[in-house]
Amino acid sequence: MIFNRESLRVIALGPDAVRHDVGTTATLTAGAQVSGSIDSFDLAGGPDADWYRISLTAGLGYLFNLTSASLDGMLGLRTAAGTELYTVDRNGAGGPEALAFNPTSTGTYYLAVQGFGASTGSFVLSAAVVPVDTIAAGANNTLPLAMPGALGGRIDPIDLSGAADEDWYPVSLLAGTRYQFSLASAALDGMLAVYDPSGLRLGLVDNSGIGGPETLAFEPSSS
Repeated sequence: MIFNRESLRVIALGPDAVRHDVGTTATLTAGAQVSGSIDSFDLAGGPDADWYRISLTAGLGYLFNLTSASLDGMLGLRTAAGTELYTVDRNGAGGPEALAFNPTSTGTYYLAVQGFGASTGSFVLSAAVVPVDTIAAGANNTLPLAMPGALGGRIDPIDLSGAADEDWYPVSLLAGTRYQFSLASAALDGMLAVYDPSGLRLGLVDNSGIGGPETLAFEPSSS
C-alpha cells in the first residue's frame, strides 16, 4: 500500500493591533506622536494599514510626519467618512514622509499609514500645529510691492492650499528699465524669482544658503 504524507507548518506572527477603517480606536492628538508597526497582515488577514483618528480645527495649519528606520511608508489623510483626501509616497525604505493640511472645516479626520508593496516595519507618526500662510502663491495675490520699496514676510511650513509655501507679490514695472530685487533673511535658505502676468517664470536665483542674501537683476521688455 502507498500512503501520501502531508505536513502543515504553522508560524506564529504578531497580530495587528490597529484597524484600517473608521472603526479604529487608535488616536493621535495635534502636538503629539504615536509609535506603531505595519505588520505582514491586518486583522482581516489582508495587507496591513493603520488608521489613527485625529480632531482638526478649521483655520489652523497642520504638519504630519511619518518616520521609520526600515518601512517604505505611505501616509494618507481621510475624511470622517473614510474618503481619501491626500496620500504621499515620496521616499523609499527608511525615508520620511510629510503631509501638510489646512482644513476648511472642523471635525474628525483619519491619518492612514501603510507600507509600499510588502514593506513592513515600525514607525513614528507625529502631528504638529504650524503657522497658517497669509500670502497666496500665484498671480492672484493682491499685496503689492511698491517700487522702490520694501516689505517683510515669512515662509511658512505650508501655504493656503496645504502645499509647500511660496509668497508672490505683484509689482508694476516699466519696459526698458533695469530693476534689482533683493531678498534678505537671518534664517531662510531662500529662492527669489520673477514671473510675468501669466505666471511664466522669467528668472530665478538661488546662490546662497541659510541666512544668505539673494539678488536678482531684471529688465522687462514690456510694461
